[in-house]
Amino acid sequence: MDIKKATEIFDSLGVIEVKYKNSPVWIEKIDADRVQVRDIETNRRFDVSVYDLVEGN
Repeated sequence: MDIKKATEIFDSLGVIEVKYKNSPVWIEKIDADRVQVRDIETNRRFDVSVYDLVEGN
């Protein structure tokens, strides 16, 4: 995913599925090309590269 798409998802009023390593995550913060995400299943927060995120299907 690129930073523009991540920002669109973050700013969206709807719910858009995002995955990190096949796990659903919620984008909580964007800082340059790094994002803080929360794993929806475990509630664990961590930082990843925006390029490692995938819009889910």
